[in-house]
Amino acid sequence: MLTLILKEGAAPVTLQLGDDVIAIGRSKENNIVLKNIKASRRHARIERIGATYQITDLGSGNGTKVNGKKVDFQALNKGDEIAIGDARLTLKAIDEGPDAMDAIDDEIKIQDETDSELKIADDADTEKIEWSEAETEVQAPSVKPKAAPAKPGAGKPGAGPAPKPGLKKPLGKPGQK
Repeated sequence: MLTLILKEGAAPVTLQLGDDVIAIGRSKENNIVLKNIKASRRHARIERIGATYQITDLGSGNGTKVNGKKVDFQALNKGDEIAIGDARLTLKAIDEGPDAMDAIDDEIKIQDETDSELKIADDADTEKIEWSEAETEVQAPSVKPKAAPAKPGAGKPGAGPAPKPGLKKPLGKPGQK
């Protein structure tokens, strides 16, 4: 859990937040809604990473400062002051409760209600399946490229474009009207 003191306007407000992701900005969809016009609608986000928290600026117009220094992202510590426009968030406490992964025992025990030990199958209890690489290979179908149709007059110097089918050659000599 994170305890923040929000100073915006009149009296400071103490916020206790247990979410792993805390959105900050002017939009009503945020966990911490700021009335400050210098704050963007989606200004910054505080995320829990293990037992620590990190603040990330979400591309805001005026930026996010931690202890007076403009940051894109920053690990947070107890006593840090976050400035978003004219609003100030002071990190009062970080509850360092056990992380979800810390609660798992080093030794995992598997027990059945009727049997107190786990039986591992031996070769007599299992069916053997034989396979070969030849049975598992998949080959793509062969694709032969299509030959482009030969153009009439291609390869003859000065031949020019071939006449289109269905058109007649003009009568007379070239250059006559």
